[in-house]
Amino acid sequence: VVAMRIKISLIVLFAILAGAAIIPAISARGIPGFELWREKAFDAAEKLFGIDTSSLVHNGTLPNTFIDTKRGSEISIYDDYENGALNYLMIYIDKGSIPLLPNASYDDVHTLEGLKRHVVSFIKRYKRYFNLSAPFYDAIAKAVSKLEKLEKHQVIKEGNVVVEINIGEIGISVYGRLSIQNTTTPNLFFIGLPSMKRIREGKWTSIGFGDKFRFTRIASSKIVITKDKAIDMTMRCMKDYFKEHSDELYGRDLNELIREVKAEVNYGERERGLLAPVWRVWVYFNETLPNGIYGFSASFWADTGDLWGSAPLVFYKGSEAGSSEAEPQPTVPRRGLILALLLVVLELIGLYIVIRRRL
Repeated sequence: VVAMRIKISLIVLFAILAGAAIIPAISARGIPGFELWREKAFDAAEKLFGIDTSSLVHNGTLPNTFIDTKRGSEISIYDDYENGALNYLMIYIDKGSIPLLPNASYDDVHTLEGLKRHVVSFIKRYKRYFNLSAPFYDAIAKAVSKLEKLEKHQVIKEGNVVVEINIGEIGISVYGRLSIQNTTTPNLFFIGLPSMKRIREGKWTSIGFGDKFRFTRIASSKIVITKDKAIDMTMRCMKDYFKEHSDELYGRDLNELIREVKAEVNYGERERGLLAPVWRVWVYFNETLPNGIYGFSASFWADTGDLWGSAPLVFYKGSEAGSSEAEPQPTVPRRGLILALLLVVLELIGLYIVIRRRL
């Protein structure tokens, strides 16, 4: 019995420590850090989005889920930090109405003037909240303020800032990125506005922001490698790969398989927070092989020619998937990982309590 208690305690302790190491900002009630996290998240939610946090009470399960005692709404809050500074905040209204302060409303967000007003006013609040002066944010507001009509997808440019607006069923997304020498960086800023239609229909929606601009700089803007050179290097990578994995061609002649080649240069994250130009090349086959391979992709740093990644393009049954190696993506908030870890920790704690009572 004693040995079993010790074993279970060690398992639970290991799970808690592992969870705390990966997600230090989000911890269960009673564990140091929860109150501080909630204070930071609530403050940003209130001052940036007009969320009434005065009646939000922890629902007793996952630490980032709350019940609004005034309206009966249920919401979840996810955030992320860079060097201790908030760079991501998403508020999911899982059930009920958006808990808003008396002077806040999103009822007109799906109208032209309403969208303009919400984006421009948010940028002002955002700059004031984080004490920012970069013209990047002003360019986003200025671009949106020039909209003449609402469309599901629009791309507009203001100076060296490219703004993309997507109006979807779940809500409105506004993205901002930099334009450099006829190419662009990845999206560096994001504003998410809610769908009031979904609220009226009793469905979930979200509101929030993500900001990599404050923590990103251009490490290099030189493009030394030409498009033809990038394609040539991709072809060599592809031939080397299939020379080593000839069985994956199922007896086909590689040269005869090639149908189309596409190449484009944009910016990628060489190291965390450091951007550099990268050539991305896709080679498409004229058929999908029995193993799902329908082409090959490679990426090279345009200023040095160094390989970033290469791998076959694969079509997986039930979904389309390309090569994650060939096109590494910038770090994103780990919502799924956080949920999974928290569920594991909570499950182990519950199991420990049950077994302890029985021992």
